[in-house]
Amino acid sequence: MIEDVKSVLNTIRNNSITEFKIIFDQTKIKAEKMDVEIRIPRITNIQQHRANTKHNDPAEYYRINIFLTYLDYLISVLNLRFIKNNNVIISNLRKIIPKYYFEYDTPDEEIFYAPQKYEADLPYSIEILRGELCL
Repeated sequence: MIEDVKSVLNTIRNNSITEFKIIFDQTKIKAEKMDVEIRIPRITNIQQHRANTKHNDPAEYYRINIFLTYLDYLISVLNLRFIKNNNVIISNLRKIIPKYYFEYDTPDEEIFYAPQKYEADLPYSIEILRGELCL
């Protein structure tokens, strides 16, 4: 599940020119309806706190300074947040949902690995969960 999201974001990143063009064209239409001009902010020679690439085209400026920067940030956060070990936990959490419980041929101990890891956050004990799943 997380790998799918990261794959989609990487695909968007790799096709950023066409993906951003779609977003920018929609934004341009809305800006014209509201009589707002899309322009590049003032650029200084020395910039320390944000990206400062020089472009004459607003679409290119916002694609590089906002769109790509945010995509890179989002992909890196997902990579940090959902490391391989956590992906196993997340996939095991799905197995607890009653709709999917009988679809998997998984030993119960694998299913309970995630709830045991997050037991302090649960409003009830693991034994209650075991009892629910046995019903």
